[in-house]
Amino acid sequence: MPFDPVQRERFRDDLRGLVRGDLLFDDINRNLYSTDASIFRVEPLGVVAPCDEEDVQAVVRYAIEQGIPLIARGAGSGLAGEALGSGLILDLSQHLRQILEVGADSVRVQPGVVLQTLNRRLAEEGRRFAPDPASGAVCTIGGMLATDASGSRLLKFGYTHDHVAACRVVLDTGEVVNAGREPVARPAESTSRFDKIVEETAHLLRWHRETIAATQPRTPYNRCGYRLSGVLEDGHLNVPRLLVGSEGTLAIFTEATLQTIPLPAGRSVLMFAFAELDLALQAIPMALAHGPVCCDLLDRRLVSLAQMSATETAPLLSDATEAVLLLEFEADHPTEARLLANRLIEQIHRQEHLSLRAQAAWEQHGMEQLWSLRDHALPSLYSLAYGPRPIALIEDIGVPPELLRTFVVRAQDVLQGQEITASFLVHAGTGQIHIRPFVDLRNPADQDRLFRLAEAIFSLTLEMGGTISTQHGTGLARTPWVARQYGPLYPVFRELKAIFDPKSIFNPGKIVAAEPHHVWWPIREALTEKPQTQPPASSEAEEPVVGSKDDTGPFLTLRREEIQKQVASCNGCGTCRVEASPQRMCPMFRVTHAEAATPRA
Repeated sequence: MPFDPVQRERFRDDLRGLVRGDLLFDDINRNLYSTDASIFRVEPLGVVAPCDEEDVQAVVRYAIEQGIPLIARGAGSGLAGEALGSGLILDLSQHLRQILEVGADSVRVQPGVVLQTLNRRLAEEGRRFAPDPASGAVCTIGGMLATDASGSRLLKFGYTHDHVAACRVVLDTGEVVNAGREPVARPAESTSRFDKIVEETAHLLRWHRETIAATQPRTPYNRCGYRLSGVLEDGHLNVPRLLVGSEGTLAIFTEATLQTIPLPAGRSVLMFAFAELDLALQAIPMALAHGPVCCDLLDRRLVSLAQMSATETAPLLSDATEAVLLLEFEADHPTEARLLANRLIEQIHRQEHLSLRAQAAWEQHGMEQLWSLRDHALPSLYSLAYGPRPIALIEDIGVPPELLRTFVVRAQDVLQGQEITASFLVHAGTGQIHIRPFVDLRNPADQDRLFRLAEAIFSLTLEMGGTISTQHGTGLARTPWVARQYGPLYPVFRELKAIFDPKSIFNPGKIVAAEPHHVWWPIREALTEKPQTQPPASSEAEEPVVGSKDDTGPFLTLRREEIQKQVASCNGCGTCRVEASPQRMCPMFRVTHAEAATPRA
């Protein structure tokens, strides 16, 4: 939905009289919010950074009145383009950042609170919020609610929805409600919008309960579409369970009450190195039988990157290493955690002789060293500024864990058939596979190959009873395939959307699309433009084209080709939004929390 400059100015002027937060309608800020960690770019109408809940209500009412789409956004660290859109972006990360109340086993927070910040505060009480997405240093609770985030420890602790007791949301009318496990029987005389939503949703779920049960994937780890199973029970509608994972398409979170768990008394981390990927796949069932909280498999390409970047741990990996298995155990006592690790080493390494090497750690530094193999390898995937790069588009699939080995072999056959290389990161215990194909998006032929690859891999996934989304959201990347995954349940998703958002104002085009099966991938230009191989002939090209000076002299000098290289090498992941003081990032962002102050800006 394009808006012309005159409309944009009018909307900004109108909102200036309605909200106290920041209004960012200039070209620069609209460009900053046109991308996130995905490969997509969609320029918004403008950006509103509300300073409180009343601001959110005012924006929602105005958007409904004017027919303007609203897209809630946290850190912009999503990989599927779920926080992009042509309407108004609601940046909930800048001001709504308060930890409101810490209880004995729960915490109440605003959506802009960063997970790492929350867990630092909870650690003072000996507790934590269990879901642990890889972007935990920067992602916000609101973003975690929107995507139903999990992480490597999904095997033990589940999804975000498993840890949400209640939420506070703004509905399409601008009404704010505290939502929890709501009785379906509402007062007959009620005219409340929320009461109507609860009643109609309960009726919808009752009417289609057989279809809901029959269309679920065979893997329990699924994030595709709306979560309709287990929502209506014992005459109550679990509204938080329904809304968490809906990607801002049904309502907008302004608060959440989260359940917390104790910090573990004992931990141990294990690393197994294998000469063949298939040997690692054989070891996985043995490892899972011991009850790890996470089990991650790195393929040869990720292992090679780890050898180059994780300098302390790289000596543990010989050149013959083709795969690495990383596991973590938690226990009520440190001795128990050590015992679990040693038993697994005895079985896999000494008895079965499957691994080249086995290494265990239970002190903090040693555990961090082993996990650094994964943590260093993933960012290194993006170190290339030009040429084929790993693309996060089909990286979120899941299959029944017992079919994992079969799926990996067949997926490799698909990649070979299309002459595409890829990296594999596998959460082995949950059957989640992150495949990052290496393609050059500057080449139109490669863009076509990417679509054909997605079609082939998604078809294979669904054939095996899997899901096209397990962790990273549906967004622009996977919405075109939601109807295929769910078949007869897809119209129910549409009805649910209509109950909550009849005017389709909240993040339209995500999860349910205007045109099912229509693929719209607005790939951002920085990934498709070819670099200049020769500098301009003018002598002026030798001078810095970007520079700022104060009394002390220049403090930023970048030549045109350097700027182009930096833009091309930034994948927009948002890691530069980190708030932890030991990590060197822009101090201005830590003060203002404005997107314009981030290095990726």
